[in-house]
Amino acid sequence: MDNEIFIKDITKRLDLIIKLLAISSLKDSNLTDKICFLHTSGFSPKEISEILNTTSNYVNVILSNMRKKKKNDVNNENQKAQETNISTMNMEVKNG
Repeated sequence: MDNEIFIKDITKRLDLIIKLLAISSLKDSNLTDKICFLHTSGFSPKEISEILNTTSNYVNVILSNMRKKKKNDVNNENQKAQETNISTMNMEVKNG
């Protein structure tokens, strides 16, 4: 039994050290950047909310907004590429 208690205690302490390291590496970042960094580092929204002292719902909203923005950015890039291709084809037809 003593070993089991000891292992649980060490696990809690290691979790705390990991959270403190995550916080210290993000001290100059805004909250959205911190959430993004922690998420890409493998932390769950619940863990992120505990580290940053916010709610997991807030973290999920920020992550959702980031995914939407990324999707919109990709769509905009694809639209620009299509417009460039059409312009190039039109120039080739005119110069033909």
